[in-house]
Amino acid sequence: ARARDSLVAVARGLVTALRDSAANNADSTRWAQTEAIMNRWSAAMLRASDAQRSGNQASALQIRADVVEPLRVELDSILRNGVNQAVARSGALAIAGRESTDGARLLLLLGTLIAIATGLTVGYLISRSINRSLQQTANVIAASSAQILSATTEQAAGTNESMAAVTETVATVDEVAQTAAQSTERARTVADAAHRAAEGGRAGRKAVADSVTAMQLVQTQVETMASGIVALAEQAQAIGEITTSVSDIAEQTKLLALNAAVESTRAGEHGRGFALVAAEIKALAGEAKEATIQVRRLLGEIQRATSAAVMATEQGTKQTVAAVRQVSSAGEIITQLSDVIEESAQAAAQIVASAGQQALGMDQIRMAIANIHDATQQNLAATRQSESAAQGLTEMGTQLVDLVGARARG
Repeated sequence: ARARDSLVAVARGLVTALRDSAANNADSTRWAQTEAIMNRWSAAMLRASDAQRSGNQASALQIRADVVEPLRVELDSILRNGVNQAVARSGALAIAGRESTDGARLLLLLGTLIAIATGLTVGYLISRSINRSLQQTANVIAASSAQILSATTEQAAGTNESMAAVTETVATVDEVAQTAAQSTERARTVADAAHRAAEGGRAGRKAVADSVTAMQLVQTQVETMASGIVALAEQAQAIGEITTSVSDIAEQTKLLALNAAVESTRAGEHGRGFALVAAEIKALAGEAKEATIQVRRLLGEIQRATSAAVMATEQGTKQTVAAVRQVSSAGEIITQLSDVIEESAQAAAQIVASAGQQALGMDQIRMAIANIHDATQQNLAATRQSESAAQGLTEMGTQLVDLVGARARG
């Protein structure tokens, strides 16, 4: 973002300088409108940045598409038209200067021919002693030479002014070209950062997808484990019921053994063997009952443990489902952010391309202005030569007037 503010300050300074140095009211109005558009563009960029920082990506994208980009296109068009008009105006001034220099050269050639013809005429008139006509002719030559000198002097002054204007234009174009190069470099830096951010977004999207897959697998395993524990609890319940049945049978067997012992006692000596068997059966029934009690206690512990395990697995399943939802939601946010970063990277690449084209255009403009500068220098040198020749012609005309005057007095 610092970087996004420094650039806007330099552009405002350039537009203000152009507005203050405008040659006419139309140019001043155009640059004032350009400054207003630039202020609107800067404010829209700030609103888009605030929306993005607050997490409102959709609003930021809409502001960029509906406000920022149209203002940027309009601003770019105005600046390009202004540069083209400035170059055309500088070229027109340089061409006008060259045409004036050519006119001065033509005057010098005519003046030289007049001087030669006049020299021949002077010799002829001197031989015939026509002093008055010769004096008038010399005066005309002197006046013509003075006019030529005045014209070449004015042309030299105008060419000097054109040279100063072209030199200032060259310096301004160099500054703008340097600014365009810096803008291109900074835009390239932003594009590289956006590209790296896009790569990070894609990596984050993949990591979230992998996390969702892993948590879904854990959820499936936990649900399978819960189903197994529930089945184990049901089997333990069935075993408990069987154990209860065995305990009941042992209790009945014990009662039967007790009844058999009573009956064997009544039978006397004949029931003694049966009494021994009944006692043994009673002992076995007691042991069976004790065993069923122990089994029932163990089954109770197993049932409590399985119940706790079932509750834990159900809680784990709920937490896993919630975690999957949260990760999925985070994945959607990261996906949206990644899409925004991808769009920003594409926009940054387009900005780099546009800045590169602008820098190339400024280089071409700088070369054209340099050519105009060289041509203006050549025009200035030719004008100075013309001025020097006109000065010599004026001196020759003055000498001719003096010579004719002396001849007339003699």
